[in-house]
Amino acid sequence: MFVFQFYKCQCAPGYQGNKCEEDIDECLGDPCNGGKCTNLLNAFQCDCEGTGFIGDTCNININECATSPCERGNCTDTPGSYQCDCDAGWCGTNCQREDPCQSVRSLIISSSMIMI
Repeated sequence: MFVFQFYKCQCAPGYQGNKCEEDIDECLGDPCNGGKCTNLLNAFQCDCEGTGFIGDTCNININECATSPCERGNCTDTPGSYQCDCDAGWCGTNCQREDPCQSVRSLIISSSMIMI
């Protein structure tokens, strides 16, 4: 006579498998929205550094325009970054340098060179 014993384990939170031997990876599915995810026991922790976002799941956009990065132009906040719309005659990531093609001095020098 054969006796079969059947059982089913009731796993503690954070574990799965027939014998509850597998740690559930809570980082699957990118819960940190591009931030670095650390798998913990029945939890996860996000490191949002360098993403342009904050919050428990890196889901709150940082307004980079709040620091007024555009020296001579208007700032537009974008998801995780910003963009400067430079005033006439200025260029660069933060509108920090004169546009050599737009400056009056450059045009006068260029015109003088052509006439000579």
